[in-house]
Amino acid sequence: MIFFCTSEYDNLCIFDIGQPLLFGFGQLGIIFLILRFLPKEIFKAWLWFASWYIPLAVIWIISTPAYGGAFLSPSKEGVVLALGGIYMAVSVLIIIIRLLFLKLKKRK
Repeated sequence: MIFFCTSEYDNLCIFDIGQPLLFGFGQLGIIFLILRFLPKEIFKAWLWFASWYIPLAVIWIISTPAYGGAFLSPSKEGVVLALGGIYMAVSVLIIIIRLLFLKLKKRK
């Protein structure tokens, strides 16, 4: 319960990171569901990307102030939404490119 924030005034919330991380991991679940039905080679390619992107994204989310709002100081919610969008776009791009390469490889 330490990282899950039910409100801004929750005493169990440390550094106000629980709610943004909870929202950010929704995209991770969607990609896992997609990858479940794809070949192992695609999962390995995606895992390389995720192994460095997810820890960096979590560090960035944790280090972002809870209430920003300025151009160079976005809010934590804005950072989560931006990083989640980038994560989804790159993940889908990796999946599509690897699928195409596997289909071209099978033709030869």
